[in-house]
Amino acid sequence: MNKKKVIFYSRTTDTHFEKWGYYRLDYEILKSIYSKVYTSNSIFKTIFLIIKYPQIEVYCYWWGSSFPVILIAKILKRKVMTTGAIHMFDHSEMPDFYSKNLLYKI
Repeated sequence: MNKKKVIFYSRTTDTHFEKWGYYRLDYEILKSIYSKVYTSNSIFKTIFLIIKYPQIEVYCYWWGSSFPVILIAKILKRKVMTTGAIHMFDHSEMPDFYSKNLLYKI
């Protein structure tokens, strides 16, 4: 097993994280690869963990809503992995990509 740690950052609520399979599946995959997986839906907690653990890697769910975390991780030279799939039946009531303005889409 890899001895590295990873942060699973997602802006979703804990309830949605526990309820929906695509979050849980990614979490289980990360757990099988890394010795420790920290979950966070807070930008500040995530940045704190990035600073606290110099070798930590970062996995961001929904790249579009993770920009501040990705930017800080890149500045601090951490490995960052992201996903950005659009789910047809995402009931989180978060604004979807298609309803965003043109600048956001670019």
